[in-house]
Amino acid sequence: VKLETPNGHKLVKDEDAEEITVEEMSGNKMVMSPDGIMIESAKDLILSAGGDVTIEGTKISSAASDKYAAEGGSGAEVSSGGQTVIKGSMVAIN
Repeated sequence: VKLETPNGHKLVKDEDAEEITVEEMSGNKMVMSPDGIMIESAKDLILSAGGDVTIEGTKISSAASDKYAAEGGSGAEVSSGGQTVIKGSMVAIN
């Protein structure tokens, strides 16, 4: 089943691939399938919540092609039950 507006917004339910795709005209896209959920943004992607944001998974990876920053307003913690590695051409602590 495919619904498409004259401006190029699309909703596709593909029974053979067992997936649902939502796409809008500027290139933002979300695909839900048995493999999981994929979200693509043509520009910025903003997650905002009035409460907590929790991300859980077997393995979590994040990367930035430019600067990567993480900040805690009242504290920050990095911990591991195994080896913890911090690498950089120069590492500044404090």
